[in-house]
Parts: sequence; structure tokens; C-alpha cells
Amino acid sequence: MDALGTTTSKAPVKTELLVRNTLRQCDDGLTMTQISARSGVPYRAVHRAVSKMPDVYIDRWQPPVGASPYQAVWCVVEVPENCPHPVHGGS
Repeated sequence: MDALGTTTSKAPVKTELLVRNTLRQCDDGLTMTQISARSGVPYRAVHRAVSKMPDVYIDRWQPPVGASPYQAVWCVVEVPENCPHPVHGGS
């Protein structure tokens, strides 16, 4: 597991990268069904990936269509770099 809490085996990392890149292309967010369709990643793999990704969150809930339940609309945040340590004694 890395510093972000993601797994280190290659398949999950590739899936998470595809999901993350797909979400970054849509500022308004996507449902898991939409993420799956746009990325080509199977729905179940998308579901597993978003549950492990600390930079992905549910932004809102999409109302049901017909008999379907509410669907979460997922977004991704750009994690900023840490603030640099201050330098002492400079002017």
C-alpha cells in the first residue's frame, strides 16, 4: 500500500488510474455507470476502485430514473503538494 492508501499490485493501480483520469475529464462528476462506460473498466472494478481512492468523493446524488435507485455522482480532487518548509534568516 502506498502513501495514499492505494494498493500496490499493478491491476488495481491501473484501474484506479483509469478511473481517476476519467473523472478528471468531467468537472461535473460521473456516476459509476458513466465511469465504467467512458473508461472501459467493468462496473464492479470501478466500485472497488472508488472505495479505495482517497481523492475521490460523492459530490451529490442523482435522482432515480424509473425503478433505479439514487446514483452517486463521483468527483475527484487535485491533491496539492505540501507547503514548502520556511527558510530561516532570509530577508
